[in-house]
Amino acid sequence: MKKLISSLAIISLIVSMCAIPNIVNALDYTEDQGCSADYPYTVAASESVFDNVSLGQSFIPTQNRLRILFLEMMVNAADDDSTLTVAITDFNEETVLASYTYNIMAAMDGDMVLNVTFYDESWQLYDVPLVPGDTYKIKLTASSGSGGVRWAYKADPECVSGGAAIVGGIMDLSKDFGFTTGGYDYVAPVVPPPADPPADDPVVPPATGPVDSPAPDETTTTAATTVTTTSTNTTDTAATDTTATAETTSLNPAVNQEKNGQNSNLQSNSASNEDTKKTNKITSFFSNPWIIGGFAILILVISGLVVFLQLKFHIFTKLFKKTKTKKSR
Repeated sequence: MKKLISSLAIISLIVSMCAIPNIVNALDYTEDQGCSADYPYTVAASESVFDNVSLGQSFIPTQNRLRILFLEMMVNAADDDSTLTVAITDFNEETVLASYTYNIMAAMDGDMVLNVTFYDESWQLYDVPLVPGDTYKIKLTASSGSGGVRWAYKADPECVSGGAAIVGGIMDLSKDFGFTTGGYDYVAPVVPPPADPPADDPVVPPATGPVDSPAPDETTTTAATTVTTTSTNTTDTAATDTTATAETTSLNPAVNQEKNGQNSNLQSNSASNEDTKKTNKITSFFSNPWIIGGFAILILVISGLVVFLQLKFHIFTKLFKKTKTKKSR
């Protein structure tokens, strides 16, 4: 019994671990463009953001979304705190795609890698949309401070393919600043086309039989003959109408039978669709990982409760035996 309970507990634990879905990290990304400056960073191989009013670095992405940006910086404790704004713009700096402002304290003395993420108006993580193959700029601007923030660079014009450092608004093709972009390729979900509306039942026109024209009577010389002719024509017309009505009536059962067959097909298709929906609901219910995990946890709780009751029963039995032994003595 104990082995069975232990086996159930182990199986439940494994099922619960497999059933709990993975939580995707909000900062999942793949590195795209970048250049690593020579470490440790030096003043000689860096530029002051404050002294140059603004610094920049151009790059050409291969991904259509930018999620995170790493900047290789230096902070000098001898200077004041600084306010640094990081922005992503188009190449001509006509459109700011995203920006964020950081307070860089002088106490953060030394080399550092600044992790930059962007947010929308609701403070939700914002992935910057990019067009692969177009040129963009990373722009750094210091709005306050005394030059304590510096951006390290590497004196290698080929460090970033198609990119270059920008110092004081002037592109410097001899070096690239230290940075790394991280993002991914966004694929828009495919929206299925709207379903065609169901076709209406075909309209079957009523069948009509040919109506024969009465043959003219050659004998019309006397009044009696005229009366006889009129009577004959009336009789023929009535017979013709009766024939047409009979033909129409004889066709109506076939039309009704066809419509009844179509209605039976629609009812059978509707019943089949209802059965399919019920089957899909049952399948989705038992394939839900949270439900499977709940069942697994329930089995764990029941197993633990059984083990607890067995221990209590075992202890109670021992105490009862001891008490009985003492009384017999």
